[in-house]
Amino acid sequence: MAGVTLEHLATAGPPAALDRALVLRALGNLLSNAIGHAPGGSVVQLAASPGAPGFVHFTVTDEGPGL
Repeated sequence: MAGVTLEHLATAGPPAALDRALVLRALGNLLSNAIGHAPGGSVVQLAASPGAPGFVHFTVTDEGPGL
């Protein structure tokens, strides 16, 4: 959607061993869906924060209509 702003918010935490390709694919799918359904002029946020030891918590938030 035209005019959608993408914001990235990250909180530092300990290192985590991630499958880079799998994380990029999952986040790419989530962001594509969020941007595709967000109204023009809205904001899509990708946030990353420490989860349980060795894990990262990712959140994608948008202003679309939802399910």
